[in-house]
Amino acid sequence: MNKVNVRCWEENIFDVIEKTLTKVLVAYPEGNDGCDLVICRNCGEIYAIEIMKEVYTGPSRNEKLKTLVCIKCNKNLADTVAPYPENYLTISGMLKKWTRPYKYPDESKSIIKEFPAIY
Repeated sequence: MNKVNVRCWEENIFDVIEKTLTKVLVAYPEGNDGCDLVICRNCGEIYAIEIMKEVYTGPSRNEKLKTLVCIKCNKNLADTVAPYPENYLTISGMLKKWTRPYKYPDESKSIIKEFPAIY
């Protein structure tokens, strides 16, 4: 599986039940530029979907995911993938929900992170 660099911002989420801090990475694609991030709900592996390739190369996201297995846990991605960071795994492995901030963050605070690419 190829890798792709994605501009991200780190956010810390404190879980009051587990009393743990989980760091998530947030990407803000604009139109057909950039990447959506998705997570394997089984193991927590994060993948990037390059929107331009999805739109202009295809096949559809659902069809593409049917042909792929997770590089970490070997589960079929069509069965395990969910939008990230709206879905994330805590340190103990619990799947949690989170609402990303809609304010576009300061670009100077971004980092470039490499993810396995779906397309």
